[in-house]
Amino acid sequence: MPLYRTMISLLCKVKHVRDVEAMVDEMLEVGFKPDLLIYNSLLKLYTKIEDYRKTVEVYHKIKENGFKPDEDTYNTLIVMYCRDHKPEDGMLLMQEMVKEGLDAKSTTYKSLIAAFGKQQMVEKSEEIFEKMRREGYSLDRSFYHLMMKTYRSSGHHSKCEELLKLMKEDGIEPNVSTMHLLMISYGSSGNPLEAEKVLNNLKSNGEELSTLTYSSVLDSYFKNRDYDIGIQKFVEMRNEGLEPDHRIWTTFIRAASLCKTTSEAMMILNAIKDAGFDLPIK
Repeated sequence: MPLYRTMISLLCKVKHVRDVEAMVDEMLEVGFKPDLLIYNSLLKLYTKIEDYRKTVEVYHKIKENGFKPDEDTYNTLIVMYCRDHKPEDGMLLMQEMVKEGLDAKSTTYKSLIAAFGKQQMVEKSEEIFEKMRREGYSLDRSFYHLMMKTYRSSGHHSKCEELLKLMKEDGIEPNVSTMHLLMISYGSSGNPLEAEKVLNNLKSNGEELSTLTYSSVLDSYFKNRDYDIGIQKFVEMRNEGLEPDHRIWTTFIRAASLCKTTSEAMMILNAIKDAGFDLPIK
């Protein structure tokens, strides 16, 4: 039995589905029944390959064979429901898990927050996030970044700034990635000036800037059709010693493709052509 458990665990990790299923069949033929550890390995395998029907089947077998789901079982199933766009089912399992006195992993909470956000159920994402704060969970920067992305994708841009204040109150220092997310949010909401303020704050604080931060500001101005200002910021970036890379080129090309007039598109394309980007335009 221990040998089967080890082999199945290893095969599940490398996602050799046919070999795993053949070994489980062999186990049954010689009179061994899978234990909870083997079932948990199967749950992880089918979740990884997104075969959610098989994942649920394994869960039913766990119940039918009289096993009590453990933390590993619940965490895997909740993540599966989130990936299958069924976060409410995942939340029900989370409640069942808590009643059993078991704890969810941080990755499980993140999966629920992200899944509810994708379903435009931001209030649910907020409930989970606030519950974790109230109950004293150790939230790292990645949780705040995840909530920022959730607010941005749902159009709640003002809440990103509120979250930044909350982050500081909780003793977590924002970094360049945090400010980048804030800039993207301002850009998406049509506030390029606010995005530029964030950039200027980074400069004032002596942060090392990259094309990542500048691309956010350029994109903000281009989306707002402030093409001249966007090009000025591009020149400013180069004057500060930053050379354009794929992020900048992509920002320019995307902006040109969305222009309403040919003259605007040509102005944008000529700006990157003058910077040394080889474009077949005359």
